[in-house]
Amino acid sequence: MADEKLNIVVLGASFAGLSVVHHLIRQVIPAITSKSKTLAYRVIVISPSSHLYWNISAPRAAVSNDLVTHDESFIPIQNAFQQYSSQVLTWLLGVATDLDPTTRTITITTIGGGDGKNSKKRSIGHHLSKSSFEKDIHDGVPFGWHESVADDARNAEIRLNYHALIFATGSTSHSSLMSLRGPHVNTRDALDAFRSRLISAKTIVVAGGGPSGVELAGQIAYYSNKKDGPLRIPDNQGLGNKRRESDGSMVETGPFIPLPQWSGKKFRPRQIVLVSSSARLLPKLDKTLGEKAARQLKNLGVHVRIGITVRQASADSTTGLTTVQLDSGELISCDLYAPCTGVAPNTQYLPPASPLLEDGYIKTTAMPTTLRVEVPDHLLPMKGEATLTTSNVPGSRFSSSTTGSSNLSGDIDPRLYAIGDCASYSTGCVGDIYASMPVLVRNMKNDLLAYQLHANNPYGGNAEDIAELRRRDAVFTRDRRISQLVPIGGRRPGGVGILLGHHLPSLLVWLFKGRSYMAKHAIDVVEEGISPYQMDNKKAFAP
Repeated sequence: MADEKLNIVVLGASFAGLSVVHHLIRQVIPAITSKSKTLAYRVIVISPSSHLYWNISAPRAAVSNDLVTHDESFIPIQNAFQQYSSQVLTWLLGVATDLDPTTRTITITTIGGGDGKNSKKRSIGHHLSKSSFEKDIHDGVPFGWHESVADDARNAEIRLNYHALIFATGSTSHSSLMSLRGPHVNTRDALDAFRSRLISAKTIVVAGGGPSGVELAGQIAYYSNKKDGPLRIPDNQGLGNKRRESDGSMVETGPFIPLPQWSGKKFRPRQIVLVSSSARLLPKLDKTLGEKAARQLKNLGVHVRIGITVRQASADSTTGLTTVQLDSGELISCDLYAPCTGVAPNTQYLPPASPLLEDGYIKTTAMPTTLRVEVPDHLLPMKGEATLTTSNVPGSRFSSSTTGSSNLSGDIDPRLYAIGDCASYSTGCVGDIYASMPVLVRNMKNDLLAYQLHANNPYGGNAEDIAELRRRDAVFTRDRRISQLVPIGGRRPGGVGILLGHHLPSLLVWLFKGRSYMAKHAIDVVEEGISPYQMDNKKAFAP
């Protein structure tokens, strides 16, 4: 039995990263270890957050904790990882800061306390022993919680060698409400701050005519401007069972209390403005769906402004107001501003000019799309630095080998992969992750088996078997039929949607997504790694 282990590093632990981890441990590693008695593997997960953010429900969660609680929005990852032995899985809270494909090393900065001034530089070998890693980084605990990271290892800079690496770092929304930004507490605090300001806000501007902007504007309008959907004041806004009004008077607080905009029988709705730079809402969908969404928003009291771009938004800390400047020169003063204008890939660990990037996204192979990262020749692993090789195998990146001290040299197969929003092949939708997962799993398994075949005979005796593995590569082919559900409103059916190219009535959009934002599926995404849209989780790991 092997005492040393090869590191398979997964960067990211959101929808893509979690699914990768489960597939590696349940499918890939058992398949490849059954064919080798000398090689063993460990999955090392690097993530800045200890929780998955169920951002599918972010537009509703932004309105009130009574609609979507923090417990429903943030699901701890610990439960998912504790089902696996620490012999196979190690989890580290941290962020990648640098990558060197030529030596197969990645630099990680751990998440924790301290100011980072006394951070320590440490190297962890390609064959990482369990005891040294857990003692040095996790203080003997297999999970990388803040509490379990030793004080002197927090904010530590770690150089970690990998045998294979999967980029699953996702993307970050321009709005702090719609995606994680580091530890989950940052997003939790952003939601709390938005909810607190929403209570007294009279004018709200939402920028962005895509799904996030349309859904957020619709949720705010429905739950704060409709009398049958009053926005509940959080408990921390009251004093005991009373609440102080703006005039200084105290009123009793019940389970649901009217907003400041309500005065007796007179209803004064908030002014909600949705600004879109596109000529219509939801520009990636059919024109009729964008027009339908605009009509539904207007019925909820949302002022829809299309063909207008927000140039700048300036907050005044004295008045608490934000001045939104439009490209027309118009200025809008608002109590609350929410930018929902797109996302950026989380690839800061690579320099902007890196040849591994394409418009900021990890460049994956195209035609065919195998989810392998395109690595130019000058960034291939250096001969003599890697572990094992093959000899002139067609279709692979192995060169003639020479014998090193304890390992053979010449293995230049980069074994870098990318999946999800951070990858160039992806359209940025959750469905891409799970549709492409079988491709990643199969091709990574083939690459690791090819490595093992040569390890058994480093002088080329298994060349034909390795070539056959390459010929069995899986290729990702995107289903061009569009699927997107955009709920508008809350307890009553509303929204627009298209499923596999077929338009859906508002009732089905509400049933499939708008009723609960699929919150009940969150636990399966975390603990099983399946798609939130998958009805039968028993099929997740079917052969």
